Amino acid sequence: MQETPANITDGARDSEDDSFADLIVHTNLAEMDRDVDELRMIDSALQRISAGTYGECIDCAQPIATARLDAEPTAERCVTCQELFEKTHASSPTPSL
Repeated sequence: MQETPANITDGARDSEDDSFADLIVHTNLAEMDRDVDELRMIDSALQRISAGTYGECIDCAQPIATARLDAEPTAERCVTCQELFEKTHASSPTPSL
């Protein structure tokens, strides 16, 4: 095999380089997932505005408190229904060391 700068550089890579590259890729993917989720929530809120149901809980149909909507304009549920939703639809816990 001919020694070219590209071949030498590839040979000089180590596991830390690969680990850092993987970290960057995973971070970028996580950021994209978060952005897509946020856009979906905004789109859903816009659809509720068009339908005239914005500010109404999707579970119990009661009004969502204005303070909650001020803090989270894309909120779909009142506080009570959101707490129940989070308890019954728990995601995997955040890993810890």
